[in-house]
This record gives sequence, structure tokens and C-alpha cells, in this order.
Amino acid sequence: DSTEVTSDINTVLNESTRTSTLSLTAMTTDSSGSYKCEVTYKNADGSKSLTPISKTVLISVQGFTIQPEAVQKKAGENVALTCEVSGKEQATITWSKDGTPATDVSSNAAPTYAAPNTKSVLTFSSAETSASGTYSCTATVAGVSITSEKAIITVFDIGISSSPSNAAFIVGEAASLTCGVKNGDSVDSEPTMKWYKIVGDVETEQDSSVVSFDGSKPVGTSTLTFTSVTADNAGEYKCKATYSINGQTIEEQSTSANLYVRELTVSLQQYTLIDLSSGTSTTLTCKYKGDNQVSAVAWKVGESTSLPDNYTPSLNSYNAGDSTWETTLAIGSLTKASGADISCVYTSSVGNDVTSKTTLVVRQLTSLQAETISSDATYTVTCSYHGSDEPSSVVWKVDGTIVTSSDTNINIVDGTLASNDREDMLELSNRLYSDADKTITCTYTFANPSGELSANTKLIYRGIYTGLQTTYASDGNVVLTCSLGLGSSGSSKPTSTKWYKDSTEINVGIDTDDAASNGIFSTELTLTSVTANDAGTYKCEFTFSESEKYTSEAPLRVRTATADPSVAFYSHENSQLKLTCTLASGTGDNPTGVTWTQPQGVSGTSAESDSNKKSILTVTNPTSASSGAYSCSFAFSEGSPVTASFPDVKVELITMVTSGTVYSTAGGTKLTLSCEVNNDVDKTILWFDGTDNVEGATNSFANNKISSSLELTINGQADAKTYTCRFSETEYSTTTAAVKVLELSRSFESKSFESPTKVINLQCDSDYNDQLQNPTMSWKKGDTAVVSGAGEVITTEKNEAGTKFVSKLALTVSTAMDGSMYTCFVDYTGITASKQLSADPTKIIVQKVELDKSYQILEKGSTLSSVCTVTGPSDIQIKWRKGSGDSATDLTSSATAAAYAEESNTIVSTLSIASLTNAESNDNYECYTDFSSGELKATLQLHVAEITGLVDVGVQAESAAVFTCTVSNFKKVPTVKFYKEVDGGEDTALSGEARSGDTFTWTYTIASASDSSQGKYYCKVTYEEEAADAPTTFTSTAVTLTVRSIDATSTTSAIIKTGDGITLSCVLNVGSKAQVTEVKWFKGSTDGTAIFTDAATVFADSKLTTTYKKEKSTDCDSALIPLL
Repeated sequence: DSTEVTSDINTVLNESTRTSTLSLTAMTTDSSGSYKCEVTYKNADGSKSLTPISKTVLISVQGFTIQPEAVQKKAGENVALTCEVSGKEQATITWSKDGTPATDVSSNAAPTYAAPNTKSVLTFSSAETSASGTYSCTATVAGVSITSEKAIITVFDIGISSSPSNAAFIVGEAASLTCGVKNGDSVDSEPTMKWYKIVGDVETEQDSSVVSFDGSKPVGTSTLTFTSVTADNAGEYKCKATYSINGQTIEEQSTSANLYVRELTVSLQQYTLIDLSSGTSTTLTCKYKGDNQVSAVAWKVGESTSLPDNYTPSLNSYNAGDSTWETTLAIGSLTKASGADISCVYTSSVGNDVTSKTTLVVRQLTSLQAETISSDATYTVTCSYHGSDEPSSVVWKVDGTIVTSSDTNINIVDGTLASNDREDMLELSNRLYSDADKTITCTYTFANPSGELSANTKLIYRGIYTGLQTTYASDGNVVLTCSLGLGSSGSSKPTSTKWYKDSTEINVGIDTDDAASNGIFSTELTLTSVTANDAGTYKCEFTFSESEKYTSEAPLRVRTATADPSVAFYSHENSQLKLTCTLASGTGDNPTGVTWTQPQGVSGTSAESDSNKKSILTVTNPTSASSGAYSCSFAFSEGSPVTASFPDVKVELITMVTSGTVYSTAGGTKLTLSCEVNNDVDKTILWFDGTDNVEGATNSFANNKISSSLELTINGQADAKTYTCRFSETEYSTTTAAVKVLELSRSFESKSFESPTKVINLQCDSDYNDQLQNPTMSWKKGDTAVVSGAGEVITTEKNEAGTKFVSKLALTVSTAMDGSMYTCFVDYTGITASKQLSADPTKIIVQKVELDKSYQILEKGSTLSSVCTVTGPSDIQIKWRKGSGDSATDLTSSATAAAYAEESNTIVSTLSIASLTNAESNDNYECYTDFSSGELKATLQLHVAEITGLVDVGVQAESAAVFTCTVSNFKKVPTVKFYKEVDGGEDTALSGEARSGDTFTWTYTIASASDSSQGKYYCKVTYEEEAADAPTTFTSTAVTLTVRSIDATSTTSAIIKTGDGITLSCVLNVGSKAQVTEVKWFKGSTDGTAIFTDAATVFADSKLTTTYKKEKSTDCDSALIPLL
């Protein structure tokens, strides 16, 4: 270090070298430094002969300036060991624990170097007991290491493990704060625990009687407890733990915590009772006192903070002055359903919510009317309660005396609460006047909250005293009496008294009292000379008000009987005479029996009665001796019998001229029936078909004989009836004419869809039996009679049962039958009324499939439209396919079908294929459908023609122009012509030349094109095919012929002086600028490289001009050739 060293040097000289050695002993850190050996060469005179030479070496002597020292700490605290070593160079420092390299902690002790010292700090953050051990550090420089003294780290598992947390309690609750303590094995004894209340800077130790300690290892618990916390206990608290370790005392304290003590100075009652009879609103109040940690105040209905619309909360803020927070809840519009659990809740960030709860109970007893008016011996008083809770009991009193169902003539019906309503009833029977003016009270008793609700009413009796009874009469006068009881209260008489018959008011024959007598008020109704019309339901009505009326009603039965008929006429011997007695409808009750009287000597009679108050006397085989007076008498359990008479019954014989079975054909045939009777008096004979009277008969009287005829129109089986003639509807006779109707029916439909060659059978059935002659049956096709022959065979025979005559027509279907109408006919002989009958005709419809065209040639890219018409039934389905057999392709989805045409029995389907290509050409397309007889189809042959080859042509003047027209996909050679368009006139036809090949190709050549050759050219292709309806012609797209030439205005030569400028132009006659793709200028020959490409050509009047310019010429600028 620049200071010369003169001692401890030993220099040795030999023949070729000189060695100098510096020896350093007992080195210290001060010996460190930069040492230099310097050699100086001197002359003989002692002067330096050369510049000194030297060699430097650095010597670093290491030594510890700071040794690690022993440390004792609690678990969780930070622990650090420091090691510092001096030296001229930075040392590498490593740490060892218990003689083993501490690689897991060395990374925390990276050394730092600040010349001349290197320092390393080993740190344990929140040390655990596992950090305990013997530590040393080792410093290494240039491969030389020194090790420090050993230091012991001791980490004790003790101390506060958890500090108390803020807690909140309600006044009167048990409160506590808890402190956790690590109670490890290293302590001499359990720690001493103390609690302190902090007020400002003063810490007051708490009474040890409220401090408990559970010293369980490794973690103990200390608790500060308040059995019944008060507001004075609120404040800030902390705990302290004192340990003894290896004779050393260690004290530690926790962080502090707040004990909040709260109370509701105004809380809700257990129940809030509202009597709706007194009011429909209330206000609830909660007042909180305590700390200001309340974060929110809310009212709840049940568990919901969503309040009904009739709840209005007032949430005041915290008042720091008196540490209170008051809130109110106004509830209005209370109803019977408003019962609920209501809470006020103070929510705090510390501790549990402070809650006060009340049960809102709503009650109301509907007031009873001041008076309860009863009209029956048994009457009911109803008490109605509305509210949110069920009563615990209901008590009934009559004039202050409790009554129960066990009392005579009393029944109590207890209700239950449903939908906030309850009804209880007291039923009293057989009370009438004895209960008049008594007070009835119902009282509801409640448990939680306790209370009573009462209502009462005064009972007044009004009711019918003497009511109407069922009355029976046959003639004479009838008096009906009705009276009203007014009870002991002496109520006034009714405001009106009325009588009704069958709901119609009666205004005559009424006598009503002016005042009540002994509590009875009466009225009478007198009916004179009653008849059956007077029968009905009578009602008396006493009215006090519109809502208070008393009535009594009962039927009046007027018993009369009728005789039908009084005179009867009957036909042949086997008939019956029937006489009917009927009670009038007003009689009401049923008779107990019926007695008949008859003329002397009449025999063969019998009587029968039914529940309809009717009795029928039957005389079997009546004769003229059966004529005379008859009567019937109805007896009743009450009242006199009722009699009806038949004073003059006359029996005559009626003869049915047309009797037995009468045959007639249907279809409007006229049939006449007739009957007659001997009688000295002209009477009208009636006709009946069963029980119904038939109008339209013609009657005549001559020579004491009555004749009657009835003309019928027989249309069908509805007219097949049994007819009788008699003088009245009540007469019964066995003389009849049974009309039988003969009809013709067919067993086939109005339309018959059939396939050609199919054999079908048409059948007609005519009615027949053995009493009839064989009918004649025939057939017609349209208006022409059918005669059995080829294709039409007729057979006629009876069926096995002999009930039908059957005619069959077997047809072999042909296309000629399409649309034919077949009708069958029948003619009957030997019957009463007859006409020829015919069945509805059947139309033969031959099923077929037809295409609008069987052959089509279409141009490529066009659209195929093929129309298929199928004749057949309405459920047919049209299908399409390309090809046939297994390789056929279904095309039905490409077709559209129209609605079925009922008139023509057809359905139409159109196959459409757009943008035709060669793939669709030269193939068959089939339209087909499946009939019951098999498949029918129609085939289309399609050829797609394509015209190609024609393109725009551009040629130089006087050269040849060639047009080519190629036609493909034709089966044979078509006719092709070329045309040139002529403006305003007919296009010019040109001759072409055909060439052979796979396709048909025609050419048209212009040998030497000129300006007049320019224009539009096209070819027209005509194809004739036997299957086609007409020749098919296609026209190609027109193309343009352009003839190009060099215009005379072009520069053909130029003579210039060397050095002059050059300007050359070339003008091309051309159809359009678009035809020219490029313009180049060449010098000499076009085989070389262009010297100029002109992109700025000028086009006008079908001429294209190109220009070449050069500012100065040379003698080599000749023979410039433009190439276009």
C-alpha cells in the first residue's frame, strides 16, 4: 500500500538469478494489503541503469469483526443472527445448524460487501420452534475458510396466540371476551393471566373472580366473563400473559378489543292487539341504546323486509348525544287478514342483530242486529268473528244465563277459523212466543293475548200462525184462511197483505183484519163456483218491509173428469171399443180406485188405470148391442168421488175397402186407399198411419153410407206404413191396410274408376217376394239399351233368400267406355200401384296417364316443363322418375301438383328442371301412378341441344373470315343455316358447309373480308322428329365480324435531317378500342425488341391512332414498324 517494507526480507543471489523473500508472521487483518516487489538495476556509479521493474500481489487476511450471538425468542417473533468478516476481497459466507450446512435458510442470508468487510444476516420471520439450534457461519476467500463462534437460537412456543375480538351483547345477557395463549412445554409453569379495561391512558385490572384460565397444552384460553352484562361493562379490554422460562420472566399483552353493550329502551310487546271495531291503524316504536356500530335499521314482516303498502317505517339516525336510535312503524288500513309477526332489527357490523318482535293480532266481532226477527219455531242466531287468531272458547247466553247443547231445544254449532272468518250458531227450537223479547249474547274468549269480544241481539217472534192446507173441491164455494202470529211484544200489523194463485196476485174475494187480536192477524180468500181452472197453488203474504215477508202456500185440488169419446164407431167384428176417463190436470192427487157402469147385457169388458189419472174400459168384439150409456167414477182417500159419463155410445161397422197388404213402387207412385161405413148421419172419417192423423182424405155421404178415399204419394220406405180409418183418434181398430214399398237399389258408386281390359260387375237389386210376379229388369248405356254381347253381359236371377231380384252387368273395360253412363231399370206387373223404377246411373271413368308432350328438344340452360294429367279417383298420387327399373331416379320432389278437379276427375302435375345440362339429355322421364289394378305411366323423351363454336371474329382486310356452328346431342343431322343481321330489314340467309364428326359442325367462310363484310352473324338450327309435334328451331347468339385495315392517313415514310425530331403516326380501322390488346413500335423487323409501347392510344370514329415521337433523330432511325 505504497509504504516500503524493510524488515523480514531475505535476499539470495546465485549464478543466474537473485531471489528475494518477504516473510509475514503472526498476521492480523491489518496485514492485509497490496504488496509490490520492485527491482532496480544500477550502474557502477550507483545510478539507475534501467527503469525499475515490479510485480504486485494482493494479500487478504480474514478475521471476524462480528460474531453471531445467542438468541431467545417466542414463536412467531422475528429472529436474526449476524456474521461480519473483514478482508480486502469479498468473502463467501455460509451458515450451518448443528454442524450441518443450513441450505434451507442460507438463501435468506445472502452476504453484502462494503469494503473492507463482508456481512451476512440470517433471518427467521415469524420463527417457529423448529428454528431452535446451534448456528455458525463460515467465510471463504480464495479457497481459505474460517468459521465463527457458535451461537444458540432458542424459540419458545409461548405467547398470545389470539387477541380478543370486538363483541356486542344485549343488557342482561351473559357476555365474555376470550384470549388465546400458547402454553408450550418450555415454560416453567402455567402463565399468569390478567385482563385490563382501558379508559384513555388508564388501564384498570379487572376483578380476578371474572377471569378464568384453561391451561391445556399447547394452547390455553383465558376468558373474561360477565354473568349479566350492564351498560357500565362496555369499553375497551386487553389481556396480559406472564411466563417464567429458565428462570426468566416474560410478559406479553394482546391487542385490545371493544365490548359493546346494547339495550332496547323501548321494545315491542309480545302481542299488539287491534280491535277493528275501534280502529284500523296502529304505530309500533323501537328505541335502541348503545354503541354506534349499527349499520342498518329495518322492519320485518315475518322474515321479509319487503313491507306491505300500508306499512310506513320511520328510520331515524343514530343520536350520538344519548347513544340512542329510535324508529317507528305506522300501520294503516288494517283488516282481518293483517295478523303477522313484526320485528324491528338493528343490524351491526359487530355482534348479533338487536331484535324486538311482536305478534300483531287483529280481531273484530260483527255487531248483531239490534233485533233478530224469527219466523219459524226453530231459528238461528249467528255470531261472526273476523281476525288473525282462533278464539279459545265461545259462550252463549239467553237473558244472561249460559246455555249449552245439553239444554232442551238448544243446539250450538261451533265454527272454526278459515280465511280469517269464523261463524258460530245458536239454534233454538220449539220456542215461538216463549222466547219473544229475550236477549241472546255470544262471547268469544281469547288466550294469547287474553281478552273477550261480545255481541248481543234481542229476539222478536213473527211467523205464520195458521197456514194454508191442501184443499179439495169439485164445485161450489171454497174459503181459504191464513193468520200471522205477532208474539208477546205486541208488534204492529203488516204494511200489506196479499193473495196469489200460481204467482199471480188475486184482487177479489179477500177479507183481511184491521188489527191483531191476541197477537193474531188473519186474512181470508173466498172462491165461488170453482172449476178446474181454479186449481193451483195459493199463497198468502204478509209484508213488513221488502226484506221481511211471511208467506204460506198450499195447493187447491179441483177434481173433474172427462169422457172420451162420447160416441164411437168401429169397423169389423174383431175390433175393440175403448172408452177413456181422464181426471183434469188440476186434480193433483191420485185416485184410490175407479168404478165403471155399462148398458145391460154388455159383455167382454175390462178396465185398466194408469198413473196418469186415466182409466180405459175396453169392449172386445163390440156389436150394435154394445151401444148405450157408460160412466166412470174416481174415488179418493179424501173428498167425494168424481164421475164422467158417456151418454150415447154408438157402435157401427167400418169396412176397409183396400185392406191387407198393398204393394206400390217407390219413386213418386200414386196409391189410393178407401174405406166405408153404413150410417144414417154424415160424419167425417179420419185416416191414421199408426197414431198420427193423415190429412188429405176425400169423404162423401150418400144412401146412408159414408165413403172416404186417401191418395198417397209413395216415394220410398218411409211411406211403408199401416193405415186405418176411423171416426176419432181414440178409436182402436184392427182393420188395416199395410203398404209395402218396392224399390230398386244399386251396389255400385256414381263413378267407377277402372283400368282398360279390367272386368267389372254392376249390380241392381229389386224388392221381390213369392206373392209377386217376376219383375222385368234391363240396362241402358246412355239412352241406348244394352244387349248382352262382347264386352257387355247381362244376367238376372233371384237371390237365395227369395227377397230380391238381381240383375248383373259384366263389363270388360275399354277406352271407348270412358265417360259412359250405365243405368238399370225394373218394371213390376200385377201390383196395386206401379211405375218403372231406375237406379242412379254409374259413370265409367277409364284411368289413364297422359303427358302434354311425349318428345321435347330443349336448348342447354333452358327449363324443362312437362305437364302430366292423370284421370282417376281423388286419392291418386302422381310420381316422376328418370330412367326405369332399379336405376331409376325419383324426381317427385321436383314436381308440383294442382288440386284434384272433381268435374273432370283429374289431377295435374308439372315436372320442372331448370338450367338443363347434357346430363339430362337422351333419357326417358316417366310420369306414373299406382292404381289398384297396377301401375300406369307415360314417357317423355328429352334431348338437350347445345350450340357452340360461334365467337366474335376480327381479321385484316382481304383475309378470310370463318364462322363455325357446332350442334351436339341430336339423334340425327339437323338443318343449319347462317344469317347476317340487316338493320331495318330481313336478315340475309347464307349458305353453310357441313362437316362430319361426333358432333354436327357447319362453317361459313368469307374468302376476302372487306368493310362491307362487317356486322352481326348467327346460325339457326332446325330439327324435325317424328315424335315431336312440330319442328324445333334454335337460334345461336349473334357474334360480330370486324375487318381491320391500315388507314391511308398513316405515315408510310419520313425523310428528315439528322438531328431533327421524328413524329410518326399509324391509324387502324377497327370496330372498337376494346379489340386492341396492345400497341408496339419496332425498328427494322418485328422480330426484334419493341422500342416503344403505346398505352395512350386515341380511339374515335372506329379508328385507333398511335403516335411515335423522338426529339432528335439519328441516321439509324429508319424503318420503324408499328405492330398492332
